[in-house]
Amino acid sequence: MKESLRINLFLNLPGKERKVWRATPDDADATLKGIIQKIRTRTISRVGTQVASEREVVMTLDLRLIKQNGEIIWTAKGLSGRQAFDVSDQKLENDRNETLAIAILSERIAQRIFSRLTDDF
Repeated sequence: MKESLRINLFLNLPGKERKVWRATPDDADATLKGIIQKIRTRTISRVGTQVASEREVVMTLDLRLIKQNGEIIWTAKGLSGRQAFDVSDQKLENDRNETLAIAILSERIAQRIFSRLTDDF
């Protein structure tokens, strides 16, 4: 589910004010391919020595824009970001907070990718 959330956020960029057109692979001039290298969650704040009060999600990915003939025309390696979220003593709430943090982080990274891809246009 987290993978589809990230993918959908990227595909829906740049947001409500514009449409993103997706071509079939055969009709596209180029294809954006990527690998999520790492997603990790770590504690960044504690209450006492054993209880986490805040955690963060860190995501790192590599991307390539590849022409139909196989030529790589754009790359971004090690693109990363982080988003903090609150921790409670309720697992369901923690899961919801982590999912929301991933969604926020994914949207922010997708916006950066979109900006980088369109800088020269």
